[in-house]
Amino acid sequence: MKTFRIYNFGCKVNQEEGAAIAALFRTAGWQEVQAGGADLMIINTCTVTQVADKKARNLIRRFGREYPQAIIAVCGCYAQRAADEIMALGGVHVVAGVDNRQMLPQLVESYLETQTTLMAVDDIAQSHAFKQIAVDSSQQRSRAYLKIEDGCDQFCHYCVIAHVRGPVRSLAPELALAQAHQLVDQGHAEIVLSGIHIGAYGSDFGDEQALPQLIHEICAIPGLQRLRLGSIEPQQFTPGLKQVLAEEKKVCRHLHIPLQSGCNRTLLEMGRRYDTAFYAQLLCELRQLGGDIAFTSDVMVGYPGETEEDFLASLAFCQSCGFAGSHVFPYSRRAGTPAA
Repeated sequence: MKTFRIYNFGCKVNQEEGAAIAALFRTAGWQEVQAGGADLMIINTCTVTQVADKKARNLIRRFGREYPQAIIAVCGCYAQRAADEIMALGGVHVVAGVDNRQMLPQLVESYLETQTTLMAVDDIAQSHAFKQIAVDSSQQRSRAYLKIEDGCDQFCHYCVIAHVRGPVRSLAPELALAQAHQLVDQGHAEIVLSGIHIGAYGSDFGDEQALPQLIHEICAIPGLQRLRLGSIEPQQFTPGLKQVLAEEKKVCRHLHIPLQSGCNRTLLEMGRRYDTAFYAQLLCELRQLGGDIAFTSDVMVGYPGETEEDFLASLAFCQSCGFAGSHVFPYSRRAGTPAA
């Protein structure tokens, strides 16, 4: 039996997508191995920072050295952004972009037949439909991830994700609900709604109530104990979303709300669509919903032009927010963005 190993970089969405890729290959008759070499080595990449790109390149080179007989397939966000750069490294046989990962088994089989390197990377800006990699990724833990959205329309000045993930695309509500039922039937006590910007769920088909309604319907599934929400942008907390958070007791009382900076001048330079007063008021309103909600966030330091005064203002604001935890990271230059 042919064997494969998959290595996932990046966010939880990418991890979930990696599990779906693995499910595709198992369905196609491949056997997954968790360590060492395999007939096929799949690298599912991230490109949110320069470090992410470098780690992917280093792993591609290492796999090429250590497993010279293996097929190396590279996919995901870095592959979407820089497919030619990856091919130029040498030793890569298949490259697939974000929306082409569901084709990986066919691409690999084609390579086996023709021994010709293959690249499948489309113009992601022209992608307007939510594409599932695999409906059932056979998740093993009690907590299961349900990806309901892909893409981003924000184009923050430092970020390349909107360029490599394409516009917002939402999984149809009836399909999302059906998959939630399936996950609960499989024994998962907790579901995590995930996506690049789940707060934008439904905006592509003009339904502002799509996310609150989906939350209501999933919480009504018998046997579900907890529903957890992925990262939601501050400006995406609509009145309907706040209401459902107040009403549905199965929703986990933890919200991850990216801040990026606690300095208004820096937020403006970043192209963020709120200021610190808006963010502070949002936390106040959410705390009033009850249930002792915990907040976590993302904060960037070293943004181009950030002064010591700006940094101290950001630090003071973060301290005032009472975060339960935060992911603090340095600015990373991404070619093609205004900040770069």
